[in-house]
Amino acid sequence: MKSSVERLEGNLVKVEVEVPEEEVSKAISDTYRRIARQVSIPGFRRGHVPRQILDIRVGKQAIYQEAAQALISRSYEKAISDNRLRPIDSPKIEPPDVEEGKPLRYVAMVQVVPEVDLGDYRSVRVEKVSPPEVTEEDVESTIKTLREQMARFERADHSVAADGDYAVVDLTAHVDDAPAEDLSRKNLLVQVGESGALIGVEAEIAGMSIGETKEVLVDGSRTGIPRYEGKQVKYLVELKEIRRKVLPDLDEKFAKEISGSESVDELKKEIRSKLERAARERYRNEIESLVVKQVVDKASVTVPEVLVERRIDAMVEEMRRSVERQGMTLEGYLEATSTDLASLRSRFKEAAAEEVKTDLVLDAVAEAEGIEATNGEVEHRLEELAGASGKNVDEMRAILGDAGLGSIRRSIVRRKTLARLVELSGAEGAPTS
Repeated sequence: MKSSVERLEGNLVKVEVEVPEEEVSKAISDTYRRIARQVSIPGFRRGHVPRQILDIRVGKQAIYQEAAQALISRSYEKAISDNRLRPIDSPKIEPPDVEEGKPLRYVAMVQVVPEVDLGDYRSVRVEKVSPPEVTEEDVESTIKTLREQMARFERADHSVAADGDYAVVDLTAHVDDAPAEDLSRKNLLVQVGESGALIGVEAEIAGMSIGETKEVLVDGSRTGIPRYEGKQVKYLVELKEIRRKVLPDLDEKFAKEISGSESVDELKKEIRSKLERAARERYRNEIESLVVKQVVDKASVTVPEVLVERRIDAMVEEMRRSVERQGMTLEGYLEATSTDLASLRSRFKEAAAEEVKTDLVLDAVAEAEGIEATNGEVEHRLEELAGASGKNVDEMRAILGDAGLGSIRRSIVRRKTLARLVELSGAEGAPTS
């Protein structure tokens, strides 16, 4: 088999392929034999149908085209591999004529990963960033948050709500004298006097008695829903209960419930350790972001539209999953925000193009630096995933398949590439893992 490559404008490549006549003849014969085993024709045993009969019953042209498709599939993949091309889209191939005893020639037009001019990426430097420190105040603040999260709300011994109380209310909303079901709530717990999602309502609960109802007007813009902009929302607020927040004592029982610690001091040490790990991670991410931005800014590359559209697809799908986790549909969200899918995609385009460019540049850096993921690194990551899921490595490998293993390999290369760029930047004290 012979193949040649011609680079055209942008990242478009013309691949010319010639399959020798002996391979064409073999592919045609194999196709006839396969079809003969598949069809059932009266008077002939399955697998022993003569070619002439198959030409009549199935069609000679159809059989030859099936043989051609098999040849194109195999030879195209080989041509891509032989010429070390990295396609980013399906090829466009005009179906060639197939004749037994003659070579099969065809042309494939395909977009490939564009060439990246990295510039002098090794000259990138970042200003010294102060390493993070975890203070005692940070530890105490975390403990306070944990106590808040484990607080219980007990029924208060008074019947008139005051600032700082927690109230259980029913809200019935109307806009333009029509019910607004999306703003109405049952048994909603709010802090009296505090501004929250329903700004303006909480402050008006102070002074209400249990069982009392009160009408409260709120500017529609405060709901965050575009269709209520410029309108007033009328809430009928019914106070059902008054509660007080009770924080758990900071003692051994609390430490045990939070993390299994035997004492408060042990809990504080564990919290400090976690905060320090998180601080190092934030610091590393900050350094990496500074370095990557400069490297990407120095690089020149034409970002293929097909990759941008693919990234936008992923962003839209992520938004769909996000709104579904909140009990909405993407269509409902678009309607509520007075927008449409085309506008959403347009809004994502700039960020998508920047993300694609960053990926292309970092992949080019990895290639320039000869960075690869070793089999040992892949196995180590598999062991981590297997341990976290309670499976053995072979089971995890089977679950992930080739695509999952490829993703692991790419993530390892990306991590090593970022670490290499940070190293080249001379960033002092930047953690690399």
